[in-house]
Amino acid sequence: MKYTVRLIWDNEASIWYTESDDLPVFLNDYSYDNLIERVRIAAPEVVEESFGYIGPVDLIFESVRVEKAKVS
Repeated sequence: MKYTVRLIWDNEASIWYTESDDLPVFLNDYSYDNLIERVRIAAPEVVEESFGYIGPVDLIFESVRVEKAKVS
């Protein structure tokens, strides 16, 4: 099983959060590295509960960081 998880930076809240089209895992953290580790731990359980699959889970992480700023 292979899933893509986007890690998105929310500049206003100063947190990273997850988004995925095919894996229902919704987490956030102030640390990028901590968030990746949390997804690695949660993904197999989420896949088992959601899809009934027990086994290796391949994760692809995509990072998105959007900054908004007003400049003059």
